[in-house]
Amino acid sequence: FVLGQTIEQALQEAARVHQQQAGVRFSFDMLGEGARTEADAWRYLRAYEEALERIAAAQRDAHTPMRADGLSIKLSALHPRYEE
Repeated sequence: FVLGQTIEQALQEAARVHQQQAGVRFSFDMLGEGARTEADAWRYLRAYEEALERIAAAQRDAHTPMRADGLSIKLSALHPRYEE
């Protein structure tokens, strides 16, 4: 389900859920990303970096990855073309 249209909105909603259910964890995902050009890939990389910094800041007391929310990263967003 969608927690928000921005990472800030999603983190606020996640914080509300965490208060009610301490064991719940989220894997945040940006919808619709898929690089078609190198400029797209750089834009998505910056967006992922910003989201990761914000998620990490909100998780400072998690102490372990199992107790923290995460970020799902799509390889197709980081490069306009990928091959085996």
